[in-house]
Amino acid sequence: MRMGLQVSADRGRYATKVEKLQADARWADDAGLDTIWTPQIPDEFDVMTAATLLAAATSRIEIGTSVVPVQPRHPVVLAQQALSVQAVSGGRFTLGIGVSHHWIIKDMLGLPYDRQA
Repeated sequence: MRMGLQVSADRGRYATKVEKLQADARWADDAGLDTIWTPQIPDEFDVMTAATLLAAATSRIEIGTSVVPVQPRHPVVLAQQALSVQAVSGGRFTLGIGVSHHWIIKDMLGLPYDRQA
């Protein structure tokens, strides 16, 4: 069995956000967990930046994103970001993608949310 942990940046605590994320990642790595995951929260820290910070603070644990919404990100930009995180992590990165909720895409971002596949 593999064990993992989900972490995210403390909402609104910009002065300590990076330090807290990296401390959580180091703890998970040192504790012997297999994976550490971070989500994209609509009005919070960018998930790809957070994944890069987690990777930079660890040496062996797998780093992953929960669902990164595909609607607001151009596929080329998302691929570039994933390649960057993969380089920092030394091949330990897993990108989770999917569609977001209508209230985030349509209501918060003003993007169309037609029938999602």
